[in-house]
Amino acid sequence: MRFIFPIACVALAAVLIGLLLEPKAYRAIRHISGLSGPEEMGRDGSSMASHHTIDLFWQACLPSMDQPPADGFYRVRSIGGTPEITEAITKLILAGDKTGTFTSPWMFEGDREITPVVGGYSILTDSNNAPAAVLKTTLLMTLPFNQITENETAIDGPRVRPIDVWRPIHVAFFTNELEARGKTFDEGMPVTVEQFKVVCTSS
Repeated sequence: MRFIFPIACVALAAVLIGLLLEPKAYRAIRHISGLSGPEEMGRDGSSMASHHTIDLFWQACLPSMDQPPADGFYRVRSIGGTPEITEAITKLILAGDKTGTFTSPWMFEGDREITPVVGGYSILTDSNNAPAAVLKTTLLMTLPFNQITENETAIDGPRVRPIDVWRPIHVAFFTNELEARGKTFDEGMPVTVEQFKVVCTSS
């Protein structure tokens, strides 16, 4: 809408200034991959408490990292489309049964806060936005969707590894995510296969 009153303009400016001044780690994107796509973390009172908790967890985990990021940058990510799925996936990762995930360069669009890099760290949060683990990305490869085989899906959760299960789940996932970005799913689209390891946990 074009009808913006002066008070609304002032409020919008205040919000934008707040976002620009907010620490980079706190503005990190929850990278929800596998069943849902990137979405911003909330900024209400409870989320700010979560941000503080996440930062404390990061600081406590620094001694566990062989090569901490020189600039202190890390991503914050939660994997799963619903609280129930997020909890299940988090448990699989902590147990070592899920060691990777799948996204696409078509989703990253050059945004550092949601782009995986080898050697990069991310904080995995549970369904309550509480930190569960620090993950380190150990391997990245890009393949066309229609060339993904069970060699790649072996990093996913046990129930999703069979290619006849993996494919329809990820067709739906990529279709939804790309439509939200004005793009169209294609069998030959690039898929990022990301492998990670757990370097620190909250328990």
